[in-house]
Amino acid sequence: MKNLFSQNNVFTYKRKSKKGLFSSLLIILVFLIIFFIIFLFYKIYSPGGIKNSYEEFIVKEGETVKQISSSLKDQDLIKHSLYFNFYIFVKRADKKLKTGVYQINTKMSVADIANVLTGSQLSSEGKIIIIEGWNSKEIADYISDFHARYSTDNTNYEDIKKNFKKEFLAEVNNAKEYDYGFFADKPKEATLEGYLYPDTYYIYRDTEPEEIIRKMLENFDQKVTKEIRDQIRQKEMTLHEVLILASIIQKEVKSPDEMRRVAGVYFNRLAANKALESDSTLTYITGRKRARATGQDLKMDSPYNTYRYKGLPPGPIGNPCLEAIQAVLNPEEHDFMFFITDNETGEAMFSKTGKEHQKKVEEHLNK
Repeated sequence: MKNLFSQNNVFTYKRKSKKGLFSSLLIILVFLIIFFIIFLFYKIYSPGGIKNSYEEFIVKEGETVKQISSSLKDQDLIKHSLYFNFYIFVKRADKKLKTGVYQINTKMSVADIANVLTGSQLSSEGKIIIIEGWNSKEIADYISDFHARYSTDNTNYEDIKKNFKKEFLAEVNNAKEYDYGFFADKPKEATLEGYLYPDTYYIYRDTEPEEIIRKMLENFDQKVTKEIRDQIRQKEMTLHEVLILASIIQKEVKSPDEMRRVAGVYFNRLAANKALESDSTLTYITGRKRARATGQDLKMDSPYNTYRYKGLPPGPIGNPCLEAIQAVLNPEEHDFMFFITDNETGEAMFSKTGKEHQKKVEEHLNK
């Protein structure tokens, strides 16, 4: 018993105890480090927000990794700067971050965002903005440019754009392939012109024309609600007729108030069995950008020549917004039969008589 509690045995016991404690602490520390790394990677590769939306994010020249991660956090694109900083460090990608403007999906993980900003992964979707009143050719030209700029095809830009535009317009003309309830009263020979709702869309860079068009038609279906369609029936018009008139109004004026007043002019002219006399229907045929029709244009034998033929043209001349559609359904009541838009200000001016109208033409258009 005496030897058991000798000084040497106590010292040996204490040394073993310290060694055991150190080993235990080391194991715990290693476990914590492994757990922390697993936690970090879980956070890095987990999807971001629940809502599927997009934020514009800008990387400025000279910004550091810490500045970029801080901006990402400020815009709620990442939960914590540490996750982004750690991923960039592990990937040794600090020198690969590229300046530019990015569209970041809020559902993207930290890794996805980092890969987009370093150029190792293209942002899967891009933003396109379809302007109110654009016709199908203008839309096709714009989207085909977007497609060609981001295409990974080795074909040159002009060929890619030309081919995509051709495919897009072929789909617009192939309306019978699209089956939506709002086409019920659309003439069989009519194209999709007028139904491609103008809005902001996010599309994959390699999205086919058919998919883009379906996205626009589905948006149209949501925007032109059952209540609006009921209003159209009450007005004893078809949706197609409303879109024709709305597309003309959209091209002529821009403000909702002026749209309603111009709608009143057109309804007055239709009621009086007078031609609409819209320059916009002629420029739709010629493709020229000038707002006013020429003397030669007025002689054109086309159903879209609303100087020569009374009533509505056979189809929309563009894709109107909801305000233009509402203007047709709620036109302003007045006695105006004519209007012009000033060359400089774009202001619409209205007249009741042909003499009064001609005077305004001389004062504001022929100067």
